[in-house]
Amino acid sequence: MSDMFNIPFQTMGGNVWWNTLASRGGYKLQQHKITGHARILDSNNIRLAWGDIDAMARKFDIMAGNSSSNVNSSGGTGSLDAMQKLKTLKELLDMGAITQSEFDSKKIELMRQI
Repeated sequence: MSDMFNIPFQTMGGNVWWNTLASRGGYKLQQHKITGHARILDSNNIRLAWGDIDAMARKFDIMAGNSSSNVNSSGGTGSLDAMQKLKTLKELLDMGAITQSEFDSKKIELMRQI
């Protein structure tokens, strides 16, 4: 799928069918709970881009103002790496390999890296 053609339009913000993976610089990176595709919303919940999670993570990094090196300001793990870990963690939750509380605690840790 990668990066798909987009017509910017108002969304409802993704409170039901979407998981917000990252929020920074007025942008939100969200992943659909069923299909797994991702999108980027601005602060007014306008969809700016959509496609597969890897393409959207890269685009989110650029739009939200990260350096091209993908290293966060603390010099830690790159945000793309943390987002990939978050995606894997969500897959583990969905298949029942971890509990919701395990997911939530690890998610907080990973979100600090993004």
